[in-house]
Amino acid sequence: METASNPRPPAHRIRDAVPEDVPALDQCYPADHAARIRRADGRNARYLVVETAAGEVVGFGRLTLDPPTWMGRQGNRANFINNLNVREDMRGRGFGTALIRAMEEMARAAGCTALHMGVKKDNEKVLSLYTRLGYQECSRYGDRVLLVKRLASGDHGKRPPECPDVHPGR
Repeated sequence: METASNPRPPAHRIRDAVPEDVPALDQCYPADHAARIRRADGRNARYLVVETAAGEVVGFGRLTLDPPTWMGRQGNRANFINNLNVREDMRGRGFGTALIRAMEEMARAAGCTALHMGVKKDNEKVLSLYTRLGYQECSRYGDRVLLVKRLASGDHGKRPPECPDVHPGR
């Protein structure tokens, strides 16, 4: 059901980023997108874009499919969402939600049990979005909040999986 707090995702397409997307990605958030696209090999990491039905790139995000070694020590095949951003004039229209949900499905298909991400603790709008999508806080470090969501069926509403040690060796 579509409501103000739960908008229906707009007509969109999620796909892997290509070098020709760099100018549009820079409009969302300036970064070294070309290098990120090169590192996203489709197995260990995916650098994705969300585009409108008309083919206009309006957002991006990186899904890490090969968790760092320190994640594996917990026996929890968890992935990370990194660098998710939607162009400022397109925010609040459901593109970010659509991208997050697509990443969740990709992680489930890869056999992962949870998704993690770090969000700046003063970014209340984004924290609210992730909470609405079922993510829970599991720790804080510096200016960040580490969030987690269980992906395995039947796990919703349960205590979140243990958080990774984001500072191994401490």
